[in-house]
Amino acid sequence: MLLSSTNIADNAIVRFRGKCCVVSTVAAPFVTGYWPDVKELFLELGLTQTDVEAVGKLDAQRRFLSVLADKAPETEVFRPKQIGFKWRAEDVRSYQEFSANHCTVTFFGDCSQEVLIGTLDALEHRVGNSKQVDVRFKDWDVLGGWQCGKDRLSAVSDHLQFRKLHHSSLIILSSFKELPDDFWEYLYDWPQMRVGWQADDLAGFGDLAQFEQYRRENPSFINLENLSNKGIFPHIVLPATKVNTKILPELARALMAAMGGGTIEIVPVPLLPKCGGIAPAGEDYAAAIMAIHKDAPVPLSVIAPSIWAVERINSHNPLISSPEAAGASLAVLANGDVYAAEAAVGLDQWRLGNILEDGVGLHWERLDAMPEVFSSATKPEECKACDWRFRCGGVDASVLLLKEREVSTDWQTMFQLYCAPRKAIFEEALWDSVAGLVAR
Repeated sequence: MLLSSTNIADNAIVRFRGKCCVVSTVAAPFVTGYWPDVKELFLELGLTQTDVEAVGKLDAQRRFLSVLADKAPETEVFRPKQIGFKWRAEDVRSYQEFSANHCTVTFFGDCSQEVLIGTLDALEHRVGNSKQVDVRFKDWDVLGGWQCGKDRLSAVSDHLQFRKLHHSSLIILSSFKELPDDFWEYLYDWPQMRVGWQADDLAGFGDLAQFEQYRRENPSFINLENLSNKGIFPHIVLPATKVNTKILPELARALMAAMGGGTIEIVPVPLLPKCGGIAPAGEDYAAAIMAIHKDAPVPLSVIAPSIWAVERINSHNPLISSPEAAGASLAVLANGDVYAAEAAVGLDQWRLGNILEDGVGLHWERLDAMPEVFSSATKPEECKACDWRFRCGGVDASVLLLKEREVSTDWQTMFQLYCAPRKAIFEEALWDSVAGLVAR
């Protein structure tokens, strides 16, 4: 049972499960506590038996919260046991702190060395050398011309190290049939490099038999397994569709077993515009994500969005929904065009310029506008009514940017596919914390 009350400064939520009662504040100062027996608590507060019996009704909860707020601060017996959410007021919506210290640069396609180095030079000119810079390569089959690709990757790594800019590069290999002999040796030499794989082919799999056949016959997947056997574990981006959602828990487990390590990021197809397939039903997708979240053999630390939510439960990190929302993300196309976020590619209002034509004179003010325009403390409307909004960080800016496009999936569906699983995971994490305290 979960019913909210706005009786106390619009900042209290009360939850009941079994005998337990949990009261949380929605915004700072963040306080979450529980009472193991709601009936005893109600009676101790002087509420009537009728209130106890009507605990699921909003009026009874309002009376309860009002009495609790009045008596608890002054009375030792009413002091709840605290649950370990460690949020600090100064962390909330800390976009400025994050963007001052982080930047993600994603290069799309077969970017020339001039585009690669030119972008990093422009970024350094803007931020100096104090920022952590994460460099990613997507939609680039580096193995198609490995020697050339290796030279460019090495040039980027050398440049970042020389400029003392920290980086952790992610290579997305969408398809490859042959592994050059020195490919894994190169990755050993550059441990900050990671292999990523866009698992678009798995979007249409409705049963595990299809996956097993694919695993045995597809050269790209066979090579991924070979890399794993050599201790190089991939990051798999797995599209979720109407077809494969019903087997997502089994598919995630099978992927982890096949790879022997690595991480999996599950993303509904409306949030992967280049991937085909029909969007899953929101309730089916949320149920599949929760099934994965509760699957003991699959570590929470390797599956997103579980890790996305779990990391925020006890974190002191600045609270942002994404680097894009903080104005800390660049997307660079092979022709030199620079955009303020990956999801903004093609939207003219978020184009910063062309690195080959404008050099360091990009329109950085458009990047600076991101935090204000896409702050999910106020946008979208759905976030305003959510009691997890400050612990969550809000909806990802990429979801809001997709709203600016003509997409086949309506906004509400996109929002639910992004939001519902995370809210469910937050809820379970809260009750897991309660269960841990009760067991002591």
